[in-house]
Amino acid sequence: MKKIIAILVCMIVIAPAWSNDNSQSDSNLIEDADITVSVTAMRSHQPNNQIPASITVITAEQLRHRTIQEALRLYAGIDMRSFSGTSAVSQPSVRGFTETGHGRVLILFDGIRLNNPDMSPLNWLTIPGAGEIERIEVVRGGASSLYGDHAVAAVVNIIPRKPEEGVSVSAGVIGGSNSYLEKSFTLSGANDLLSFSISAIDSRTDGWRDRTGTENTGASVSISSSFAERGSASLFLSAGSQMYEMPGGLTKEDFKDNPRQAIHKDDKAEIRFLFMQAQGKWEFTERLSLSLTAGYNSKNTNTDMTSWGTFTDTNLDSITAGISFTGEFPLLLREVRMTTGIDFIRNDLDAKRYFDVNREIKAPGGGKVNKTNFAFFSRGELPVTERLFFSASGRFDYALYSCNLDTINENKRYSIFSYGAGLNFMLSDNGKVYVRYDRVFRFPFLDELIIYSGFLDDAINKDLKPEKGHSFDLGVEYRFGKRAVLGVNLFLLLMDGEIAWNNQLEQNKNLSKTIRYGVESFISFTPVKNFSLRGTYNFTIAKFRDGENKGNQIPIVPVHRFTVVPELSFFNMLRIYSEISYSASFFRGGDESNTQDKIDGYLLYNMGIVLNIPAGKSLITIFGKVRNIANKKYAEYVWGNFYYPGSGREVLVGVSFSL
Repeated sequence: MKKIIAILVCMIVIAPAWSNDNSQSDSNLIEDADITVSVTAMRSHQPNNQIPASITVITAEQLRHRTIQEALRLYAGIDMRSFSGTSAVSQPSVRGFTETGHGRVLILFDGIRLNNPDMSPLNWLTIPGAGEIERIEVVRGGASSLYGDHAVAAVVNIIPRKPEEGVSVSAGVIGGSNSYLEKSFTLSGANDLLSFSISAIDSRTDGWRDRTGTENTGASVSISSSFAERGSASLFLSAGSQMYEMPGGLTKEDFKDNPRQAIHKDDKAEIRFLFMQAQGKWEFTERLSLSLTAGYNSKNTNTDMTSWGTFTDTNLDSITAGISFTGEFPLLLREVRMTTGIDFIRNDLDAKRYFDVNREIKAPGGGKVNKTNFAFFSRGELPVTERLFFSASGRFDYALYSCNLDTINENKRYSIFSYGAGLNFMLSDNGKVYVRYDRVFRFPFLDELIIYSGFLDDAINKDLKPEKGHSFDLGVEYRFGKRAVLGVNLFLLLMDGEIAWNNQLEQNKNLSKTIRYGVESFISFTPVKNFSLRGTYNFTIAKFRDGENKGNQIPIVPVHRFTVVPELSFFNMLRIYSEISYSASFFRGGDESNTQDKIDGYLLYNMGIVLNIPAGKSLITIFGKVRNIANKKYAEYVWGNFYYPGSGREVLVGVSFSL
């Protein structure tokens, strides 16, 4: 198998030398990675090369035949971890944040936040399929001074696709290993005034590992319109259900003997969701505009933890609203760009616990808890010269937590002012050098602050404080003609009061001070038109800088991680690509003293092929993919003595039709 992999990789690398194909690749990554592209990462449209931050834009082409989670890992260097080994419930982790790492990565859908207020995983099904996404903007580094809670290590903004003129229809089916079957359908259209899109998806799999099956069904509708030449409005609605099984962790011996086996035979969760968002924009003049956003997210989760003897029904309702003004004003012979606004977020969680699967015998614990977050923010940008830009931002957040449990009825309040500044110098039109600082923070999750599990006395952890930190970034991005783009970002993150579980106290506590520093880099290289290479490399050191574990590494943090994606195209019809990813060894979760053996790192190979067949005005696409070709046995997450295996070899084959 290793010889086969080597031959395939060599074919991809040397093929440009003998190919006579002079057509333009349908995946020209250098154009996709154009650093002059306009992005919304800083809450207003700006050219990337004027923003003092490392930003990756993942294009629709790079999302084709990949999940959003796969694209984030391959092109943005974001680690995705899952307790079950399935991507449906995988969660993002960056810059050495592992336990509840998804709480330090803010996920937005067209500017509306999707992060849950508790420790439950993000429901990716809320977002339409990758084929309905125009691009994904990933901002590395802290952005609390703009976005507040969760924006500690990165911000991910997922932008939906805008329908093209006329009416188009697409449908597809994918099948493969472990009884995987996915069916999708999209109908969209647009004219000068109105555009719409209707999509539906159904996917099911038994999972590579026993008891890792998932069933996902969802549908979405979007409508957008322009009016009076100055206004625009859009409405998005998605609804569906998700079921996933939870196999539990394996001992080291069980993992080595058979990583596919499951410990928990009946544990599972079922989710029903409804997500709505509305946006509007009005341009008073060419220099002054108003934006309005509103969102509603309802998630009902039924969790059967038969292995623990607990059965929980959780209803979570989240409301978001925002208003912002963006304007340009003269100052010292320069035009200052300002964005100022207000955010409102309300989360209501109602948990009910039972002793039996039929929900007939009520158990202790549960009740109603909520969090209300109100914030005011402002960001300004001053062009000091034609190439030098200075920016500064500030945000005041107020959060109120309330609980109405069987034994307590109390409140907890927090208020935080965060701020940031950046300096960006444009290296002609081909690059930039920047430095950036942000005072970051994260409010506690509802179930970090409030104990409503029923296993302990219900209470508010009054001593728990928000975690705070200082985030520094220094980087450069440069485009070498039309052939290559290189970006290197150095970061330093000093955290104080990071929240983590304490086994001895059996509650969440603020840790002593920690430090994280390293390098994040990416490259896009197109030596010839029909061949491209894109990759990322992350070097991360995460350590305790105070307390009894001072100088020790933070567990579950690999020092080295990289991805490589070579791609070869022929006549704009055939694409062959490979996905290579590596993650270094790490200390297991809970080993703050670094006294136990490290968990082995792993190198994974994927291979795919895509064939486009024109048929009149239609396009038929046939594709195939093999994940983990070498069938590598690895654990992507280990806590204490429990191993959570990654998936072995999987084969996928699909066909899609578009008109």
